[in-house]
Amino acid sequence: MMIDLAGKWCYKEDPKDLGAQEEWFLAEFNDSHFQIPGSTTDNEIGTTYEFDGSLTEENIRHLRQKKQYIGKIWLKKVIEIPEFQPEKIYELILERVMWQSELWINGQYVGSRDSLSTSHRYDITNFITFKIEIVFCIDNRDIHQINTTPSAYTEETQSIWNGMIGNCRIESHNFLFRQMKVLTNYDQQSIELTYAYESINPNAKTLYVTVEKEGKVVKEATQLLSGNSGSGKLTLFLPNIVSWDEFQPELYELICTVEMNDECIACQKQKIGFRKWSTNGKQLQLNDHHAFFRGTIDCCIFPLTGYPPMDEASWAKIFQTIKEHGLNHVRFHSWCPPEAAFAVADKLGLYLQVEGPIWLDDWMPFMLGDKTDHYTFFQAESEAIVNSYGHHPSFCFFSCGNEIRGEFAILRKIVKSLKQMNSNILYTLTSNWDREIDSEDDLFIAQTVDKVPVRGQYDLDKMVVETTIEFSDAIALRQVPVISHEVGQYSIYPSIREIDKYSGNLLPVNFQAIKNDLESKNMLKYADDFTYASGKLAFELYKEEIEASLRTEKMGGYQLLGLNDFTGQSTATVGLLDAFWESKNLMKVEEYRQFSAPLVPLAIMEKRIFSADETISIDLKIANYYQILDSAKVIWSLSSETDCIFSKEFNLPKLDLGLNHINERVVICLKNKVKQNSQMVLEVQIELEQGIKFKNSWKLWCYVKEDSVPDVIESTTITEPILKEVENGASLLLTPEKATVKEAEKTTFFPVFWSPVHFKSKDNCGLIVDNDHPLFKLFPSEKYANYQWKPLIDSAFAIPFHELAESFQPMVQVVPNFFNNKKMFVLGEFVYGDGRIIVTSLNIHDESLPAKALKNGLKFYMNSEQFKPVNTISKDQLASLFYAEGTRKEKIDLAELGICTADSVYSADFAPENAINNKSSSYWKPQNDSPGHWWSIDLKAVHKIREIEIELLSKGTYYYIVSVSEDNHKYQKLISKTINTNQSLIISDEVETSARYLKITYGDVSKGVEVGHRRVRIF
Repeated sequence: MMIDLAGKWCYKEDPKDLGAQEEWFLAEFNDSHFQIPGSTTDNEIGTTYEFDGSLTEENIRHLRQKKQYIGKIWLKKVIEIPEFQPEKIYELILERVMWQSELWINGQYVGSRDSLSTSHRYDITNFITFKIEIVFCIDNRDIHQINTTPSAYTEETQSIWNGMIGNCRIESHNFLFRQMKVLTNYDQQSIELTYAYESINPNAKTLYVTVEKEGKVVKEATQLLSGNSGSGKLTLFLPNIVSWDEFQPELYELICTVEMNDECIACQKQKIGFRKWSTNGKQLQLNDHHAFFRGTIDCCIFPLTGYPPMDEASWAKIFQTIKEHGLNHVRFHSWCPPEAAFAVADKLGLYLQVEGPIWLDDWMPFMLGDKTDHYTFFQAESEAIVNSYGHHPSFCFFSCGNEIRGEFAILRKIVKSLKQMNSNILYTLTSNWDREIDSEDDLFIAQTVDKVPVRGQYDLDKMVVETTIEFSDAIALRQVPVISHEVGQYSIYPSIREIDKYSGNLLPVNFQAIKNDLESKNMLKYADDFTYASGKLAFELYKEEIEASLRTEKMGGYQLLGLNDFTGQSTATVGLLDAFWESKNLMKVEEYRQFSAPLVPLAIMEKRIFSADETISIDLKIANYYQILDSAKVIWSLSSETDCIFSKEFNLPKLDLGLNHINERVVICLKNKVKQNSQMVLEVQIELEQGIKFKNSWKLWCYVKEDSVPDVIESTTITEPILKEVENGASLLLTPEKATVKEAEKTTFFPVFWSPVHFKSKDNCGLIVDNDHPLFKLFPSEKYANYQWKPLIDSAFAIPFHELAESFQPMVQVVPNFFNNKKMFVLGEFVYGDGRIIVTSLNIHDESLPAKALKNGLKFYMNSEQFKPVNTISKDQLASLFYAEGTRKEKIDLAELGICTADSVYSADFAPENAINNKSSSYWKPQNDSPGHWWSIDLKAVHKIREIEIELLSKGTYYYIVSVSEDNHKYQKLISKTINTNQSLIISDEVETSARYLKITYGDVSKGVEVGHRRVRIF
């Protein structure tokens, strides 16, 4: 018998923790409208969030609960037990509680439970009567000092809610399985059943165990039971098992029935699947076949409720979306989903990585092991997770948590005990961190291995210039499969339209603050274009990241961050889907599946941009994690908007599982085939005998050499004589120097990493291209900055246009990051008097093919009848953009007279002051290249700082933090970013701050990189 306890409960708030002392378990509760299942926010209990509407770091942090309640709440309900029989066994079960529950029945204390991940189960047999008063006290404070960072317990994503959100019930039993552990054995084609039971009748009973497949019995066994309690073990060998995987998630049902005197007194069912994860050296294998994770991360983001759903329908929507995008894997970042999620993943064939509720890093208030409870709670919680959900075939991997630093002996002990409990799961101590492999690690999940990268972020320039980057050097450094950690994190401008979706418990104050800021600056009309242009760029970069992983021999897979948005950590809208797992209209699902399917063709090219007299040589790899194929047809094509430039097809005799290197190189001669500047599409399609097709495509660019280019008036400055010519009808191509532009801001091709507030940055997030403009018939472009724009925009600068008419529409506008909302352009045209002006701050004088092509295109356009700007600019408006003739913004290096210090020096020859002495032969270098070394300067007075320039020592990847202070005690983080110096050792960051002291701190660097700097300039 089951009694559903859902419904209205009486409640009493206890924020001051007085209830136990005042014996509220005996008191009357006046309020009687707390709905179970539900949270305090659902029930409109707590402090109402007040939002001032401004764009501040605090308002940007994360979504907010409409009502927040931290502390204890007491819940009471009186029920009658129908057909009460005192000899029966009674259990009270609460599914998903945050956090600790305590239970009283009829004034008697029953006990407490504290799992964040599994059901709270109470044996109430000795407390129950025909009518009972149930009192719960639920405490959602950080009772075990795990910090408010893991997804299981945080305001950053789900919220720190109070209540019970799943099934709440009382069960009565004549016979109860106190424990039932089911483990399948793929190799032996067997099921091992271990159980313990309790019975109200000691007489003999029979356990019938049946295994069914699609309703048909495939195996039966019996075992005799006796006594009021006992335990047993049973092994069943099955004939010809059908295995479980992403393609055929075949499930069996194990049915355990107990009969006494020919009457059924208990029945328990479990869905199971046969699968075997193994690590053949570096190679990840499923069912003895090569496997590869195509994964994304779930950080417990549920914007309507503020807590995870407990029903299968909700999880089916999420998981089907993930599968539709070609992915086969979900990592649950520092939390464990409920039973419903596993049940759905079992049916769909998703590989789940579950994590304990740990995220304790060295930048947090404390690390793992700093609190006494860490040594007991995390062990108990991890064991409860594996005990509760470990029978699910979709539960494939377990990590103790995310980015853990501290006492690793705790993690080692946890994993060692879990392996003894369930050997069907693969384990790792922590997700991320470049560390020594532990003997208990079955997998290694990180972004670098011994400082060698396993994600494209560490060499972005190479990643987009060519299609050759892969991570074999890193894979070679570990003897277990390597998984790339949190790949992507490319910031997309938040979708303002998403605000209307927030109709539940959480307030999108971060989105609203951004919208308010845009409205105040008359920029809301650009919001959709900001999201689209930045999102399309992010789409291209995610494609490159994923293909780099697929190109890597024996790589275990990747875990994206992410397919959907992360609403915390200062608003990290990095997903191609929103926080609701719904489309942002940035792509079609089939476009994404091209590079995330089980079989992906990979074109290997040393560049993407060509001249029209070049020959393209392309190699082919095929990442095949679908099935061994006896034959396949490869179809190549290269097309422009108007013509098919090349096509070819050939047959492959066989495709093995894993990465296939195809010997037949494709060579395409462009000469005489491309007559005008073109954006081309290279496509490779793999056709199988069954009619199944997999294809992938890449955008390439081809530029023709112009024999004759018309002249125009060109200038880098505005002078009175030039203005007079224009006023009288001439046309001017103005390419100003940055120092002549008021409030000019540096531009970058690559968008902000993660969040411009969490990792401090003023960098932009792409370009909006008016590609309907006649110019872009001569210089083909989409509505956003693709790779041909990189040499044009990198280290260029943007021109603010907030003083121009609202009707001004740039030809190319800059997408700002959401914390630096400014109207900025890099290409625009104007009418001035009887003449016309084109203004561009792009690198059109660069020697790259796109730069030459755009410059030529501008000249052809300016000499055409189509050169008819619609925007008029006055002399005063020009003066709002540029400094007057003969004047410019002078840079004064504040660092030259500063006093330098550092945490260490390599030797006396590498003193801190070397960084400001203007001698190229000297520099500051700390005692070693470990993370944490810092260099500081005292500017002797508080100054306004607008730009910081650092000349680093090595080509490679640096993570660095710049902090500033006025008193040398309280420092504010100003810049926090990872950069690659392969193109230039000099990095420049534009800032807006005032400070006397500035400190540069170095974090992790790539292998072979020297920490330190040759020069620091502060303007």
